[in-house]
Amino acid sequence: MSDLITKKYRCPLCKINHTIEFPKDFALNRPSYPFTHTYIHSYEAKYPSSDSGKDVLTILYIDKNLEIRHVEALFQSADGNIVSMEDAQRMITFLTTQLDDVQDSFDALNEKYQKLLKDHQKLLEEKEIHA
Repeated sequence: MSDLITKKYRCPLCKINHTIEFPKDFALNRPSYPFTHTYIHSYEAKYPSSDSGKDVLTILYIDKNLEIRHVEALFQSADGNIVSMEDAQRMITFLTTQLDDVQDSFDALNEKYQKLLKDHQKLLEEKEIHA
């Protein structure tokens, strides 16, 4: 049995129906409904078009039952950036800070682990001496 649910929606740019798959628990524990799901698909035209193959930024509004309630779509900007440079820099700064915090936590845990290994080794040696 599949853990995915297939849904269909009509893209307002392509004017055709697309399918998308979601995990069955995709809508669980969202702060509010409907929630948005954003992704990119390639423009598909019923007839030859100069836009064929262009990236389409797609925003789906999904309710708690995984029903797609609304669809918004727009062509990716000509310069290829979906987010502004300022937003990208903020995200990079945030993620770098998060990575630094994770590295610090790892280093602290590793130090404690190494100390425990040394203490354990000492206990084993003492046990051998008294045996």
